[in-house]
Amino acid sequence: MSVIYALDVSSSVDPAFVSNAIDWIASANAQGGPAHSSFIAFAGSAA
Repeated sequence: MSVIYALDVSSSVDPAFVSNAIDWIASANAQGGPAHSSFIAFAGSAA
């Protein structure tokens, strides 16, 4: 199984939330044991 996470790193997102999300991703991978995993960081601004 492969897993891809999408992670919002926009300036409106608190850096502590991003850090917690990265920790959660690591924990989920440790528990689930996917064959492959990655995350896509994205950011933008309101139009």
